[in-house]
Amino acid sequence: MPTTSYNIDRLQSRAEIMDVMALYCHATDRRNWKLMQFVFHEDAKWSLASLQGQTWRESLAAGIKLFERHLLATSHQLGNVLMRIDGDVASTETYCTAYHRVRADAPPGGPFGGVG
Repeated sequence: MPTTSYNIDRLQSRAEIMDVMALYCHATDRRNWKLMQFVFHEDAKWSLASLQGQTWRESLAAGIKLFERHLLATSHQLGNVLMRIDGDVASTETYCTAYHRVRADAPPGGPFGGVG
C-alpha cells in the first residue's frame, strides 16, 4: 500500500470512520439497536450471516431475531485497519474479531455453531 500523506481533513475523516466502526461494535455488543441508524446510511446494504443483499434495516430486523434466538452475549474488537481516502470516497479493510456466547437452548446447527 503506498504511503499516504495526512492533513487535518484526512485525519478527521479517519477518526470519524473509526468512530462509526467502533459504534457498530458497541451497538451490537450492548444490543442497542437504535444506534445502528448512526452506523449505516439510509440506502446501505448489510450482509449478516445468511442474510445477504438486504437493506440494513431489513438485515437488522432479522439479525435481532437471530441474536435473541441464538446468543447470550457478544464481544467485538477491531484491529488491523487499512484505510484509503480519495476525496469524498473512502474504503477500508478492517479485521473484526467477534466472540459469541451461544445459548445453551439454541437450536443445534445454527449459524453460530454449537450450543453453550
